[in-house]
Amino acid sequence: MIRGNLRSYVFSKMLVIFISSVLAMGIGITCFAVCCAVSMRWLDEGTGEYILQFGGYRYFLEHGHYLLWFLLYGIQWGMLAGILSMAATFCSLFLTNKMLVYSVPVLLYQILTEFGADSFRRAAAFDPRVIFDARYNIWNSDIKMFIWALVAGGAAWLLLGLAGIWKLKRRI
Repeated sequence: MIRGNLRSYVFSKMLVIFISSVLAMGIGITCFAVCCAVSMRWLDEGTGEYILQFGGYRYFLEHGHYLLWFLLYGIQWGMLAGILSMAATFCSLFLTNKMLVYSVPVLLYQILTEFGADSFRRAAAFDPRVIFDARYNIWNSDIKMFIWALVAGGAAWLLLGLAGIWKLKRRI
């Protein structure tokens, strides 16, 4: 903050947190899929048929690019993980207990899961479990699905960044 300004500091921190969460989830899911593929098939019959009919990134599955499908699937889930990580970072400005801050992503995801059933879950385009899960293809277009997840992640990055700037200005 000494060399720059508060805005660039907060947004760069939030961007690093978001990107590292996306990469960690994407690479983690891909590595898990590779480890599982050693002793099992890439897809079982029921799941494969469902994803080929209704899911996202069907092109990669149809052409046998399973590793790329898992990478994109993980990146899309990583966007939700990035949002939850940024929320925990924002909450760390208010909470001094580190264990409570570490539990914020889990608590927030549970709140979205439990309380979302009666509110935003009615429209699939606003359900985080649908937006960030490549097994569901909201508009039957992979590009629209991925862009919508990016827009949701970018909006959360912007809102949490602005809220962080506001809180840090009040603290300083």
